[in-house]
Amino acid sequence: MGLVSGIIRLQFLKMRTMDLEYQIQTLMQTQTQLADQGGALITISTDLDPDSPESRMIEARRQKLQVMDKKIQAELVRYQGLLKMAEAEMQSAEQLVDKAIQRNCSYGTGGGR
Repeated sequence: MGLVSGIIRLQFLKMRTMDLEYQIQTLMQTQTQLADQGGALITISTDLDPDSPESRMIEARRQKLQVMDKKIQAELVRYQGLLKMAEAEMQSAEQLVDKAIQRNCSYGTGGGR
């Protein structure tokens, strides 16, 4: 890989890493919001008769929030895995760029070949 193509690849990977980090942050914020909503539902339901229609409706909503949280957790794990792969690829690209720079800097000094 040449120097220019290596730098372009490195920039692409940096942008991809930043995008994945943003997605992870957004998912974590959503998880926090779901936890807050679930806590509020529990607080509300403690004042209700457990057999009342309102209490059952609140419990159904709380269960939906739990399902959503599990889906978000699965997405979070997926994005974290993608981030690790992108970071590893970025390290490899950095090494290739460094080697290309060394080759180009040593060209003509008797070093590179």
